[in-house]
Amino acid sequence: MQRWAAFAIAFVVLLIGGIVHGTLADRWQTSTALTTAVERLPGVPNDVGAWHGKDSEHIPKSDFEQTGALSYLVRIYQRPGHEPIEVILMCGRPGRMSVHTPEICYGGVGYELRNPPKRSETSNGSFWKAQFSKPKTKASDLALYWSWNAGAGWTASDSPRWAFAGQSFLFKLYLSQRRIMNVEGPSETELFLREFLPVLERTLLPGS
Repeated sequence: MQRWAAFAIAFVVLLIGGIVHGTLADRWQTSTALTTAVERLPGVPNDVGAWHGKDSEHIPKSDFEQTGALSYLVRIYQRPGHEPIEVILMCGRPGRMSVHTPEICYGGVGYELRNPPKRSETSNGSFWKAQFSKPKTKASDLALYWSWNAGAGWTASDSPRWAFAGQSFLFKLYLSQRRIMNVEGPSETELFLREFLPVLERTLLPGS
């Protein structure tokens, strides 16, 4: 009896471990929801209020493959007389998408985090924001905002791997601008977010 009890306990532990690992590794997903999310991403409009967007291909496709993105866009938005804002939007399964953070993405091209990220609340969700720089170069500092969305709003999660585990899909959004972030009032990126996020919600998650 003791041997069978030990076997049963070991089986339950292995089963629970397999379920947890399968969830975190995106082994079980709703393919229809993921496919629909991926197909909606190219529909993000180029014009948002006074901002006009132009697609860019300066980031290699292989970089996005490393993040687990199944679809992505890189677009430069600008309004007359203002510095451009780069928008990187990705969609894929939650596993790799949730753990591939800016420290990894931007660190690969020489940027370093200058200060601990701070959470920025908007009317359409929360974002992390931080400043990155390239030491020993003349490159301008980069003010970066990022967040995730699995269908329930943009969220600056402390533990994205666990927060989005088991979801069918995940959007990840980066916005960057070459400027100093600690200015009076909302930054240019935050002003852009006020107009961009409602448009993004209607495009990616209609009816949400």
